[in-house]
Amino acid sequence: MTVYSLQEERKTWENFAKQPMRCLLASDPSAPTSEPAPASIPATISDSQPPDSSLPPQPPASSIDVSLLDPQQSALLSTLLPASSSDDILHTTTARLRTLTDSLEFTIDQLAQGVHRVGQYHATAERVGARILSSAATQLEERQQAVLTRAGTKEVPMQEVLRSLAAIER
Repeated sequence: MTVYSLQEERKTWENFAKQPMRCLLASDPSAPTSEPAPASIPATISDSQPPDSSLPPQPPASSIDVSLLDPQQSALLSTLLPASSSDDILHTTTARLRTLTDSLEFTIDQLAQGVHRVGQYHATAERVGARILSSAATQLEERQQAVLTRAGTKEVPMQEVLRSLAAIER
């Protein structure tokens, strides 16, 4: 291809892109459009499908090879294929929703129970921790008083004790 032919193809594509969507998405191919179609549409587009079709042709459901699909996709396809009438679809959809809501209610109850248990555990742990800290503070205070009594400095202010120790160090 030459540069000139590439430029011509680019102009053709730009003209095609400028075409209004209502012209491309018209449901009736014989319906007249307000704007004329571009003079030349690239061969790849005009050969594969008509310019007025809005969606590519869909293969029939029986021609889909299930072995090529992912497990999730094949499960979805199997749920869609057996539904033949709107009553069947309504019945299956209602049954699925009922099953989902029943299991959802149980799951939400379990979640609420778990949150309640965590809250109770937190409150109990906080109370036990407060008791342990209180007991440790009391024992520490008692030890400190016992040490001061043994040293004979229970009645002497702490500043005097520290001054005396500093004087001894010098």
